[in-house]
Amino acid sequence: SGGYGGSGGGGSFGIVVWGDSPTITYSTIVTSNGGNGGSGGVGGAGGSGGTGGRRCPNLTCCAGNDYGDSGEQDDGSNGAPGGDGGTGGRGGCGGGGGGGPSIGVVRANSALPTLQSNSYTLGSGGSGGTRPATNCTGAHSGNAGVRASVYP
Repeated sequence: SGGYGGSGGGGSFGIVVWGDSPTITYSTIVTSNGGNGGSGGVGGAGGSGGTGGRRCPNLTCCAGNDYGDSGEQDDGSNGAPGGDGGTGGRGGCGGGGGGGPSIGVVRANSALPTLQSNSYTLGSGGSGGTRPATNCTGAHSGNAGVRASVYP
């Protein structure tokens, strides 16, 4: 099975305005750092190969066609049984989780706040999680978290 993707880092938000139009003035808006994203998981090992084909469909004859009886010529089509199948491929690796954001004012659900004369002290966005280092050429590390006074 494929590896799990890393979890996203937690966010730090000073004010979240949801679908309203408040006026925010002369405020100091402080956030902490966003959390780091989690590392992606390594894919699981492939399964065992399947058993080779049976030599005789009813265990009384050999592979291929049955031998002819005394009045028929044998067609000589009896071949060897098939070999075992190969081991399955390793599952894909999971990508790293995104870093958490650090945002002073989040505008959501069509919010339109009026922001005047505010100061912002923001932490950093969290680091993106890493992809596994071994056998994981297709997986990617997570993006760093957003750091913004106002978003979006």
